[in-house]
Amino acid sequence: MENKKRARVDLITGFLGAGKTTLIRKYMEYLDRRGISYMVIENEFGAAGVDASILGGNVRELSGGCICCGQKVNFHNLLLELAGEAERIIVEPSGVFNADDFFDIMDSPGLKEAAEYGFMAGVVNPAAMDSMSGAAEQVLISELACAGAVVWSHTDVVPQGSIGRAEEKLAGLLGAMPPAFDGARIDFDRLMECAPVRRAHERDRTDHSTLFQSAVAYPSGRFTREGLTRAVEALFGGEAGAVLRVKGTVQSEEGRLTVNAAPGQIEIVPSSGEIGVNVIGNGLRRKVIRALLEENGG
Repeated sequence: MENKKRARVDLITGFLGAGKTTLIRKYMEYLDRRGISYMVIENEFGAAGVDASILGGNVRELSGGCICCGQKVNFHNLLLELAGEAERIIVEPSGVFNADDFFDIMDSPGLKEAAEYGFMAGVVNPAAMDSMSGAAEQVLISELACAGAVVWSHTDVVPQGSIGRAEEKLAGLLGAMPPAFDGARIDFDRLMECAPVRRAHERDRTDHSTLFQSAVAYPSGRFTREGLTRAVEALFGGEAGAVLRVKGTVQSEEGRLTVNAAPGQIEIVPSSGEIGVNVIGNGLRRKVIRALLEENGG
């Protein structure tokens, strides 16, 4: 790599449904305006993700496991491959992720010659912190313990006081509160200066496949937007298990639609993605998931 500038690797992490993809879309627009070349690595805990179709070009996917567990070697090799192609590599890990493994990979001898740390931001939905389980909090700590910044998402719709409560709780979990940004009015010039901070913490070595499961369904019906909304709301209703995330693409009369949903938030947009709906949670009932989707498809 003599006389060649190393690529900067930006890590945008956050729990399931926090709003990472929305932030990455804004960041991509910022880099386009600045004329900075980039690639995105999109990691999906379950089946092949839908975020590549949402984000557009310059995206490489790793699916079927998180990049800190089953996809660790593939992630390392992909970083090496992309380091010579772009100035910035944007990494969106799965919503269940341990950042300590990211540091292991970045500090490996071969990769240190090709890439260096950019910024590390943890996206947090303040309203979601009021109802996080112990397992979810454990994952959140492992994602944010060394984050250079926190980005609050959904700030235009969160109840008054949610950010204050979330900040207090997060500071208690982490032992320190990183600089915080409002995701609705993000200053990327400042965010890009927020490199990882190696704070002292107890490393979590949990295999995330023991905490969460994923199920994929391939609905055959043609959905209206209303029918797809009903299906997703039913999935979060408890009958299908403790569902934390619903992402996927279905057929409709107006073409294909992609749904991106977490409890209390559903986004449906036109798409060219492959048909399939990925569900992540605990105690998932696959037959019920398939039935709820088929019932609401036209």
